[in-house]
Amino acid sequence: MPPRSGAAAMKSATRAFVKGTSSPSLNQRTEGGNMVGLFMLPGTLVPPPVLRSLRESFSEGLKFQWTRARLRMGDALRMVGCWYASKPSFLKPARLRINRASLVPTAKALHRTMSEALAAGDRDTLRRICVPSLFEDLSARLARRKRGRRYEWSLERYTNPLQFPRIVDHKLAALPGQGGQLTYMHQVVVAISSRQRLAQYDDTKRGMLVPGSEKTVDLVENLILVRPIDYKTYAPGEWTVFGHAEEGTLESFSAEQRALGMLAAQQPR
Repeated sequence: MPPRSGAAAMKSATRAFVKGTSSPSLNQRTEGGNMVGLFMLPGTLVPPPVLRSLRESFSEGLKFQWTRARLRMGDALRMVGCWYASKPSFLKPARLRINRASLVPTAKALHRTMSEALAAGDRDTLRRICVPSLFEDLSARLARRKRGRRYEWSLERYTNPLQFPRIVDHKLAALPGQGGQLTYMHQVVVAISSRQRLAQYDDTKRGMLVPGSEKTVDLVENLILVRPIDYKTYAPGEWTVFGHAEEGTLESFSAEQRALGMLAAQQPR
């Protein structure tokens, strides 16, 4: 396979974390004109199960786990630095409250709410709990549904309780906002394993179940949540759903890092 050009590599690698930045309407609809919710933070890496990655390729698996460990350490240090910077003085408590214990319950609640709203075609709820780009995607899906077709979703149970749900990526970064003011973007990726029931009903035929539409599926979903945190007061905004993350690979991570390096090199000094 011929090598890809630098421009092509940069375009491919950055596609995942610049979603929405090209749309002026999204910029206008972000809270306070900030950039939170316009893209996924660079360096977001969702790992495959450790044993599976080592079994598929021991050397590559070790490299991946080492890369992930370095990223998590960097994320933790940045979060501690922000926490310390939020202290009015050494003896006073920090104003930044991450409340890590609430992240998984919040993700589970938003996962259920979003799935139920999507099945019911509840655009108001989807608009409230999703970032604008995700809402527009889901709204377009609703518009393509057949007339008279009713959808039903239910959560049968959470599965693999020894492994899930769990936090697989957790970041805090300062982003530029309106008028050059900074805003913190708080992002967490929570892996949720569940058994879900899906069904469709035809209301043009007295609500009959559509043959073959009822099914039960086992899924592992990496749900991305984002929220703004005020740069001066450290007051947090509401969590919203950004979307789903796929499992990362060393190749995709390396491509992203090269793309970021190219972007940095193009900035005026």
